[in-house]
Amino acid sequence: MKTSRYNFLFKFEGKNILFNSKTTALAMLSDDEYDKLAPFVEKESISIDADILEPDLVKNLSYGGFFIDDSFDEIKSLRFDMFKARFNSSSLSLTIAPTLACNFNCPYCYERTSSRNLTISDDVKQGLYEFVKSYIGRINNLSITWYGGEPLLCLKDIEEMTSHFKEICKDKVFYSAGMTTNGYLLDKETLLKLKDLSVSNIQIPFDGFKEKHDKTRCLSDGSGSFDKIIANLVSFKSLYDDKNNKLPSISLRLNTTRENHKDMIKLINYLKEKDLLDYTSPYLAKIDDPLDKVYKNCLTYEEFALLEKEFNDDYASLTGKKTSRNSYPEKISAVCGCDSLNSYVIDPQGYLYKCWEEIGKREFAIANLKDGVDYKTIDRAYDYMLYDPSEDLKCSNCKILPLCMGGVCPYRRINNVLPSCDNKMKTIKDNLMSFLNTKEIKEAVLNESFAN
Repeated sequence: MKTSRYNFLFKFEGKNILFNSKTTALAMLSDDEYDKLAPFVEKESISIDADILEPDLVKNLSYGGFFIDDSFDEIKSLRFDMFKARFNSSSLSLTIAPTLACNFNCPYCYERTSSRNLTISDDVKQGLYEFVKSYIGRINNLSITWYGGEPLLCLKDIEEMTSHFKEICKDKVFYSAGMTTNGYLLDKETLLKLKDLSVSNIQIPFDGFKEKHDKTRCLSDGSGSFDKIIANLVSFKSLYDDKNNKLPSISLRLNTTRENHKDMIKLINYLKEKDLLDYTSPYLAKIDDPLDKVYKNCLTYEEFALLEKEFNDDYASLTGKKTSRNSYPEKISAVCGCDSLNSYVIDPQGYLYKCWEEIGKREFAIANLKDGVDYKTIDRAYDYMLYDPSEDLKCSNCKILPLCMGGVCPYRRINNVLPSCDNKMKTIKDNLMSFLNTKEIKEAVLNESFAN
């Protein structure tokens, strides 16, 4: 028996904590156990002298993955889990843009350089139905994300396609859906309609408080959108107050840049004043631009991590709740749709992509619903699917590899937008500390009565 290479031993508010990044197991140790383990437990592949440890302690730490069999190769195990997740074929995940048209005129939008007036045709819809049918009998789940453009411009098409997808899945495959929308057309009636269409989660972006948001998320005529989106959200209150309504969850993606980052706490306070935090979940999102090499507009990863921690702490103080991104560290296998086998983004003309950020850029399409695979561009999908961070010397020797797996989304890796490893380590540690610092955990785990 030997030590895992992924053990972390530290003290927190006078308690002795042992954490393993591969299993994400967390243990609290007595002072005597800490003293016995401290000399070796964080070192890789150290043989365990069971004679100096209590049998129950050895048993429990083995169960948590802190101690492992001498022959067990943790790197191989990580690689196996990674490829198992990436090539899992039990689900089909489709991000569908029924249109690239939009009622907004955001200056940074990728669709400013694509065909904005494209809307899905009956032929493409039929191709989609046939595409999904080809997977029936091989999948257990069909997950649809409605995207755009602005998907609510094509609500009738979404209703039609949802009806067909549900009929195809009937009694054989579980169907679920989500939506990313700018929120301008999301009134009360539309929210209830999306509920009936099995849309269980909705994401709405904000670019800061009113002035900065309206500057970048403006309508086609240049007028602002902030007040209308807020009014829509406020109108939902009575619906969400009725706990019998099984309504979609609403997440608010706060797009954070060098220009607007100071707005975010002000925005959260405003949302609280409007009672919107009772049924929406805001989180900070880092904006990246592969062309912004000197971080003129984008925050560095280090700057964003510090800001995110401050935001999460302020949000917790303000609401007594954690943000959706301030959570216990989780093991990563597949990062996103880019490196998942049965995951595609589909534009109104039936072109298939692996990444949301590639949609509308025909040179990155890997297939078409009508013509099949494009062998001139399929290598891009291979690069996404076959990248192995354990082959990188620095990654393979990193103690947080299971929680990071290369540390960046596949699209950004291809474009050489890479995070700081030191910052990633700090972010994971901060998240763990935030978890330990929650009232529930302090009461349930860290108090003396529990320890005894």
